[in-house]
Amino acid sequence: MVFYITEYATDQAGFTASVVDRFIATGTVKITDAPDPARTAPAEKLSDRQASVPRTAAPTTRTSEQTSDGHRRSIDWMGIETETLEDLIRPGLRALCIGINPAPASVAIGHYYQGPLGKQFFDRLQMAGAVSFTAPTWQDDTAYEQGIGFTDIVKRPTARADEITEKEFDHGKRLLLNKISSNVPRILIFSFKKAAQALFGSIEGNGIIKGVGSEGTITFVMPGPYAKREEVANKLVELSQLFRN
Repeated sequence: MVFYITEYATDQAGFTASVVDRFIATGTVKITDAPDPARTAPAEKLSDRQASVPRTAAPTTRTSEQTSDGHRRSIDWMGIETETLEDLIRPGLRALCIGINPAPASVAIGHYYQGPLGKQFFDRLQMAGAVSFTAPTWQDDTAYEQGIGFTDIVKRPTARADEITEKEFDHGKRLLLNKISSNVPRILIFSFKKAAQALFGSIEGNGIIKGVGSEGTITFVMPGPYAKREEVANKLVELSQLFRN
């Protein structure tokens, strides 16, 4: 997998030169000539505390399974009809990304991780070599084609995680454990530690969590959205090695 590393790109992603060197040393990143600017537009400048992610336009073509609403669906959630995002799960996935619950912005668009912090998650997956975003399609669709699935513990969208009730976490936990058992993805990637704790109980730290998870899977917890750059880099190297093994 090849990434275009320039002074502009590293500044946009919020990574220092030492962080980029670490990815080069592990084979996650290779240096190459920059792409044709007519085909790849520079990302919008973001703050130092918010990592950037390649912006993607709506897909120009859709599969027969897609609709104009993307992955937005209406389901029965604990007896209440709820508009949410459908699970992108199938047997044989390299990894399943698990969030707490969908952001309202993501449900409105019909695709996973479209909120301000959620978009950072895709950037980290790409930096770890888990997925390559090169075509102008939605990132969750591209990732799913490359063996990366998506779901949430709670399917009811809320603006904040503290709006979710314990009953909802318990209900979602039972449903999700059954889905994991039925499909057995190789790696469980939690976008937030709270999602991992809701499924497996108390967890210390982040990155690869040994001794925690479902049978036949590896558990990985992403660092927090405002974690220090060096911590993020170290954990993404761990994730990169999982995908290379």
